[in-house]
Amino acid sequence: MTPINKNIEPITPHEIAVVISELSVLQYFPADKDARTTIAQDLLAICPNIQEARWLSRRMRQLFNEWPGPRELRAVYCSRNRPRDGYEVSSLLYLDGVPTPPGGSELAWYPTIQETPRPLLPAGHTVTADLELENQVRSVAAAKDLNRSKPALLPNPNTEAITQADIDRAVIENRNKRAAEELHPTEPNV
Repeated sequence: MTPINKNIEPITPHEIAVVISELSVLQYFPADKDARTTIAQDLLAICPNIQEARWLSRRMRQLFNEWPGPRELRAVYCSRNRPRDGYEVSSLLYLDGVPTPPGGSELAWYPTIQETPRPLLPAGHTVTADLELENQVRSVAAAKDLNRSKPALLPNPNTEAITQADIDRAVIENRNKRAAEELHPTEPNV
């Protein structure tokens, strides 16, 4: 278990070169000088001191055989502590979170914080103790409820039900009208 060193000490160029060299054992780690410089800048933005940078390098080699990229580098550090620049990300490869090292969390040296139990909501409240806000949340939830029953459409009292006999009668009338037009075509008005 390695305690987190929260001291912010400048990392020398030689020290950061050593960390980059340690990371270079990962397959597909960039060989390009500019890419390595960018990764070094990322390490300086993430780690407050050389001890943290060395821990991150070691942990990356424990978790990966291939270079996963700068985002995963940051995500591994974020699984342990807040980065120096404050920009936190989660792992895209470990969706349930970066695994803890064998033997438990390296954060075990932190004293456990006793959480005070939250007070229970008053009877009949599901969201908040504020009655007005509770009622607003309930009305919005009721309006957005996809499982609510929809009101039945009432028949229009001004219309009669159409039956199949009505449809058949209309079809026959239409056919007779067309037949009569074919037998006696109307002359166009000249």
